[in-house]
Amino acid sequence: MVAAASSVLAGQADKPQSTAFNALPKDVRAFVDDVRQHCDYLLKEMPEQERADQTYVPEDGMSGILSVKLGGRPAIVVDNFKLCTTDVIGGNCTNAGCDLTIWLQHRDGTWRKTLTEHLQAPPVFHIDGGSGELLLLDIFPQEHHPECSEVSDKEEGSDNEFCNLRAEYREGKWAFKVFLKPIP
Repeated sequence: MVAAASSVLAGQADKPQSTAFNALPKDVRAFVDDVRQHCDYLLKEMPEQERADQTYVPEDGMSGILSVKLGGRPAIVVDNFKLCTTDVIGGNCTNAGCDLTIWLQHRDGTWRKTLTEHLQAPPVFHIDGGSGELLLLDIFPQEHHPECSEVSDKEEGSDNEFCNLRAEYREGKWAFKVFLKPIP
């Protein structure tokens, strides 16, 4: 596995990255590269007739990456679902969904993860067009998420076990509120 992973790394290094991608914080770039390398590796493991001319790594290096502001400070949103051209189980996602990760630049200039959520469906961003401030974030985690405990009227026999949460970044913390019943 080590040899295979290193050959994937070498293949990725040959691809030109955009200036915007190269300007991302080192930890964010490493995270994105790691996810995309897993997608690329899994594609190469597929039988040749199945993969045809497919690629799991998008041409746009910024695909799945969004620069916003949180509390007036720079933040980077990484939506794993969009880091590869589709959801790749074992690559950018699992069979239970995909991760959403947000890094925030702190006053000392360092970048740290401020939110990581495993979602059943792509998030919806509510961003102020003028300032770039992320005002609200609609996420769809599985119902075992701590904030979903109040929602228990899941339709009997349904495999969709998730709720709808609205997240808001206030005073340095994330606040969550259920905004709809679980989707049956």
